[in-house]
Amino acid sequence: MLRLKLISLTCLLLLACSDKPTAVDPPSLTGPVWQLITLANIKGGQTELGDQLYTAEFSAAGAITGRADCNSYFAEYDIPEWGLLQVSQVATTLVYCGEESLLEQYYAALQAAHSFELTPDQLTLHFADRGKLIYLPQETP
Repeated sequence: MLRLKLISLTCLLLLACSDKPTAVDPPSLTGPVWQLITLANIKGGQTELGDQLYTAEFSAAGAITGRADCNSYFAEYDIPEWGLLQVSQVATTLVYCGEESLLEQYYAALQAAHSFELTPDQLTLHFADRGKLIYLPQETP
């Protein structure tokens, strides 16, 4: 009986001292407001954003809200499995932002997003033919 207790105690100590990493929650789309820094097109070129502001905030309820140049927008999203993304039709305010606005390109890319990569400090949404939207967490003033 004593031998059984010693074996059990030894096993518990070995498990407690193992180098096996503990499970960590994966980063989440929800939380930060993501600010677009790059809109990369299918040919590998990048579009200059200038002073235009594009943001995306993902809610746990499956909504994306944000700013697209001088407009606000809303869409729904779904993650059928980690790394895959489906975005609904974007609903937006209809303020004219000027000829230089990337508004239409941004909405088209966001709606076409099919997958994502996420680290604590960068979100990349991939859309058709190697295009991507790259975001960083927006700095709070």
